[in-house]
Order: sequence, then structure tokens, then C-alpha cells
Amino acid sequence: MWNVLIVDDQNTSRHLMEMMVEGSSDYKLVKAIPLAKMADIYALTMPVDLIIMDVVMAEGPSGLEVAEKIKKSKPDIKILLVTSMPEVSFMERARKAGDD
Repeated sequence: MWNVLIVDDQNTSRHLMEMMVEGSSDYKLVKAIPLAKMADIYALTMPVDLIIMDVVMAEGPSGLEVAEKIKKSKPDIKILLVTSMPEVSFMERARKAGDD
């Protein structure tokens, strides 16, 4: 069972991901939050194995910035970065940050 944290500032996207995680017997939803700046706190204080995080946030740091911070303190957490933006430079930045 994978403990999952969802981070997305868009309500619709966040709720869709919640439904997918909750509908699976392999994953358990730990929390779904709208701000990347809160993700590192949850990753450090809750049992999290996988973070599904949006790259672009309307407020605060980007998902890439926070993912890099989390990977430095908790390298075993898997991070899946998602975006609907047609920007390929995110992929290279994510690889450099050590994201999965």
C-alpha cells in the first residue's frame, strides 16, 4: 500500500486525482492540498511514499522547487510531477532535481 499526498492548486484536477487514488486498492490517500509550500511539511510529518504534484502553482513556490527540497530531506519519497502546460523544459528541471 502506497501512502499518497496530492498537491494541486486546481480544485478539479486535485479532486480527480483524489478519486483515482481512493478508487485503487494499491494506494491510500494521506492528504490532498492546494499549495506546494505546504507539501514539505506533510512529507516530513506524515507517512508519505508518493507525492503527485502539479508543477505550476498560482501562489507560492512551484512544484519543482518544493520537490527538490523534499528529495533532499526525504530521498525515498517518490515524486510524480504533473502539468497541463505545454512546456518541455520542466522535464529537464525535474530530472536535475532528482524527481521520478
